Amino acid sequence: MSAANTTTTLTSAPDPSAFGEAKVLTATVTAVAPGAGTPTGTVSFFDGATLIGTSTLTAGVATLTTTTLTVGSHPLTATYNGSANHNGSTSPTDTQSVNKANTTTALVSVPDPAVFGQTKTLTAAVTVVVPGTGIPTGTVSFFDGATLIGTSALTGGVATLTTATLTVGSHALTAVYGGSASYNGSTSPIDTQTVNKAGTSTALTSAPDPSVFGQPKILTATVTATAPGTGTPTGTVSFFDGATLIGTSTLTAGTATLTTSTLTVGSHPLTATYNGSASYNGSTSPVDTQTVNKAGTSTALTSAPDPSVFGQPKVLTATVTATAPGTGTPTGTVSFFDGATLIGTGTLTGGAATLTTSTLSVGSHALTAVYGGSASYNGSTSPIDTQTVSKANTSTTLTSAPDPSVFGQGKVLTATVAVTAPGGGTANGTVSFFDGATLLGTAVLSGGVATLTTGTLGVGSHALTAVYNGSANYNTSTSPVDTQTVNPANTATVLTSAPDPSVFGQPKVLTATVTATAPGTGIPTGTVSFFDGATLIGTTTLTGGVATLTTSTLSVGSHALTATYGGSANYNTSTSLIDTQTVNKAGTSTTLTSAPDPSVFGQPKVLTATVTATAPGTGTPTGTVSFFDGATLIGTSTLTGGVATLTTSTLSVGSHPLTATYGGSASYNTSTSLIDTQTVNKAGTSTTLTSTPDPSVFGQPKVLTATVTATAPGTGIPTGTVSFFDGATLIGTSTLTGGVATLTTSTLSVGSHALTATYNGSASYNTSTSLIDTQTVNKANTSTTLTSTPDPSVFGQPKVLTATVTATAPGTGTPTGTVSFFDGATLIGTSTLTGGVATLTTSTLTVGSHPLTATYNGSANYNTSTSLIDTQTVNKANTSTALTASPNPSGSGQAVTLTATVAAVAPGGGTPTGTVSFFDGATLLGTGALSGGVATFTTSSLSVGSHSLTAVYGGSGSYNGSTSPAVTQTVSASLPPNLVAAIPSSGSTVGGTSVLLVGSNLNGVTSVTFGGVPATIVSQSFGTFVTVTSPPHSAGTVNVVVNTASGPSNPVNFTYM
Repeated sequence: MSAANTTTTLTSAPDPSAFGEAKVLTATVTAVAPGAGTPTGTVSFFDGATLIGTSTLTAGVATLTTTTLTVGSHPLTATYNGSANHNGSTSPTDTQSVNKANTTTALVSVPDPAVFGQTKTLTAAVTVVVPGTGIPTGTVSFFDGATLIGTSALTGGVATLTTATLTVGSHALTAVYGGSASYNGSTSPIDTQTVNKAGTSTALTSAPDPSVFGQPKILTATVTATAPGTGTPTGTVSFFDGATLIGTSTLTAGTATLTTSTLTVGSHPLTATYNGSASYNGSTSPVDTQTVNKAGTSTALTSAPDPSVFGQPKVLTATVTATAPGTGTPTGTVSFFDGATLIGTGTLTGGAATLTTSTLSVGSHALTAVYGGSASYNGSTSPIDTQTVSKANTSTTLTSAPDPSVFGQGKVLTATVAVTAPGGGTANGTVSFFDGATLLGTAVLSGGVATLTTGTLGVGSHALTAVYNGSANYNTSTSPVDTQTVNPANTATVLTSAPDPSVFGQPKVLTATVTATAPGTGIPTGTVSFFDGATLIGTTTLTGGVATLTTSTLSVGSHALTATYGGSANYNTSTSLIDTQTVNKAGTSTTLTSAPDPSVFGQPKVLTATVTATAPGTGTPTGTVSFFDGATLIGTSTLTGGVATLTTSTLSVGSHPLTATYGGSASYNTSTSLIDTQTVNKAGTSTTLTSTPDPSVFGQPKVLTATVTATAPGTGIPTGTVSFFDGATLIGTSTLTGGVATLTTSTLSVGSHALTATYNGSASYNTSTSLIDTQTVNKANTSTTLTSTPDPSVFGQPKVLTATVTATAPGTGTPTGTVSFFDGATLIGTSTLTGGVATLTTSTLTVGSHPLTATYNGSANYNTSTSLIDTQTVNKANTSTALTASPNPSGSGQAVTLTATVAAVAPGGGTPTGTVSFFDGATLLGTGALSGGVATFTTSSLSVGSHSLTAVYGGSGSYNGSTSPAVTQTVSASLPPNLVAAIPSSGSTVGGTSVLLVGSNLNGVTSVTFGGVPATIVSQSFGTFVTVTSPPHSAGTVNVVVNTASGPSNPVNFTYM
């Protein structure tokens, strides 16, 4: 007897899995017929050619659990090693996909808050998310917002970074784990680190001290950072004298200096205020008292010019300077003295004060300048400066006005006596006025000016002079000759003519008025000549300054009239301005009549125009008359006895504003008549209508024919358009050709239609409407077809039902309305036709065969119709079941919730119902009812170890059953806490150090001890961090232990110093 052959099958679950997650490899070995029995022995499991491990068959099944598979795709096989009764065999490859395990990252920074320059320790702890296991390796990048601070390597899942570069403000810190070959990266939540400004202190010195006013003083401020802040402050320092800002300087290497010579005399409480910066707080120095004394001065005096003359301005200049060691420019006032007499006071500007005086009397003057001192400078007096003053000379000028003048006009003689430079002041005394050697009169100076008015000068030329007679302080002087000329008086002539305008032959009176022109006076005498352009009309004698002339000889037109005065012994000649006299034509009036009125188109009309002269014009006008229709010329006729006529038959239909315009002549103006309105009316018409075929069906073309004729007395063939109406509704409009218009339409709805045709008239014909032509339109028949896709289908799969409705001949057009879709006699739904097609999508058909029909419900224009049956077959939909267990891994006795999600497999749809059975291997754990496609079952009876869990959906009337892939649930005893590091790892023996403990399973910490001494727990977070305050302890290294309900942790070291 030979050994039986075997087959081996292999499964691995879960698949895919995460790195570190336990995978259960299950090999099932069966005998191949005709062989029988259950093989025994061992199975070896391979990853490619690498042996993973070997397990013993139990009831033909061998299992192996492994967590060592690396990330990637693994071709797993199971090889049955055979036995005495069964040959060996190797399973097909089972590809197991191992994905990277997810991670979470937590971040803390201490101390927080901190100050600028203080060192901050950033600690990131990276842990694996279940079902992944292990301790991640790689690097963590620490960020301040989007800015990288630095990168550190993980040690035991923890990375730390120390930085002192964070600026003042709030920093959103994050830690980004970059991942590794086995673990995915993750980013911590934001840890907000607050960095405050560092404190400073400022010291101030000033030198020299004491000093004198104007002496430069150097102020030096030194700014340093106060602990725990570090670094060298930058920015500016403001220096103050009490509350008054002296100036501001920039810090260089922590020092700012300012040199000032502006401090006033007295004691000054100086301070230096550091204004702070983005990183440092401001600070103010203690007071440094600086004492400033007054400076001495010397005064020098000069006066110029010296010697001078009476009234001449003398400039006295005093120069005051500070005597060493004082500096600066003294301010204040200087008093100027003539002996013991104060002359005046001047204010120092740039150390100099000036005073200008012209009051010093003739003689010798002993001048001195006395500086009165100031708050910053002592006073001083100059040596004597002797000034000598002599008498001043004068000059006289004469004017006479007006010059030239006319006889009898008053002339004003003005003498101005001025002091000759360098003399000053205003001359006084008297001035004598002469005409040649003849004294005209004497006048007293007032303000250096004397005046005399005379009207006795005869016509001719006069040599006038003025003599200043001198005074006690000023010498005499005589003016140059001023020649005065006396002339005759001018005249002005004014001309008027009346009436103006006038008409030909009408008498016109010309009046000339002659007057003396100011400053001349009197009434001129003599004659005036009257001119029409250059033509003398006549001459008349002035009477009382007025001359007149009457004439009736001026022709029609414009005349430039002037009057010329001939002059006399005492008066000059003059000519008037032009007086324009206008002589116009005589006016006319025109009247118009037209007959007959009203008339019809083409009938002759006689137009008659009568033209007459208007007063004061007379006579019978001659010439021509033009006849107009509005602005259009009809024709022109010649006047006979003042009357013109015109006959016309060309006026179009309408109202015509007729006018007659007389063209005028050499003696008569034109004129236009008032409007004579002539009315021309349109001719009447009649319209007839026929429509064929009649009756018809909806959509069938109908031809409408309208015939339009003119009614007597109108004639001709009407043109224009005809509008066709269905009742009051316009169907369309067509143009007349030979008096006939046609229109074809297929839009008439079902029913009886009262059709009419309306001729819309034209410029020459009136409108008319036909009698009613009744057209009967019946509904058109239809046919309906139905399709459903896909067919067959599965439950829940959307089926698209498409109904197409068409009109049957002779009907045309595209039916509208709705289509109702039926499953047998059951209405599924109703849809609206679009372009003759209606669709309905349904996923509610039950499993089985369905006789579908579509019924078109008809419309106002179309009859109903029903499609043939379309049979639709609906099969059960397939399902897929997914299973999750939480928590996983779990502890012994811990409740584990199994959740099965059952979904329809496309193209199936909907939400499956029914029950799900949960199995641990082949053992039924329990059953849950589906709700919303989800069933749950909770158990706490799983024993410690690895469990292959599955969920089996039993199916329903609409859905096929399905089984989930196996989920491996690991049940272990409760995990004890695990410590990785204490940060910092040392502290003071007096206790009080804030210590961050980093590790895993740090949930529900009950106590922490340092060398057996309990510490104060401050906070716990993420199961990864515990912050405590160290207790007092003697110097040395002690064990730090964390205790939870699962027991104590491993110890880490902490050193007391």
